Amino acid sequence: MPPLFVYYSLEGNCRRLSRRMADAVGGDAVELIPVRDDMPRGAVLKYVRGGKDALTKKIIELTPLPINFRERRLIFVGGPVWAWNMTPAVRSFLSENDWNGISLALFAMCRNSAGGTLKAMAALARERGGEVVGMRVFTDLRRGDAGRTEKRAVDWAVETKKVWEAASPGAVK
Repeated sequence: MPPLFVYYSLEGNCRRLSRRMADAVGGDAVELIPVRDDMPRGAVLKYVRGGKDALTKKIIELTPLPINFRERRLIFVGGPVWAWNMTPAVRSFLSENDWNGISLALFAMCRNSAGGTLKAMAALARERGGEVVGMRVFTDLRRGDAGRTEKRAVDWAVETKKVWEAASPGAVK
């Protein structure tokens, strides 16, 4: 089975990046969608509400994914950084699933600093039995050179998949 990219994206940046990476490695991409999508989209309110939810480690209910992710052996999971933390959607997905037998590559997108986001994501994945095979932070596509960020993300995804396949006996290539 090809790798799966599971992501959360409020404004489309992580969606764009995830789909580019999935296309590059011949994988599939699916979006984490909250059952109750009440996040404000206004400039100030989204930062206040999103930051509060991220800092308080809020868990939310997600709609079921349209694909059985448990069939995949390599899953890339990522999303934006809110207040130096993972989003509630990513936290919910990582903390509410059994990751035994699954390798995870974790990524985050931020404007400035990711803080301890990737370490916290890795801790959740490992607590639930997952093996973390890669982690990377990317610059928000609205900052700097979006083409360079996309290239870095694609290169990382391709290399991560290559290394994982070499280290995983029986991996479907």
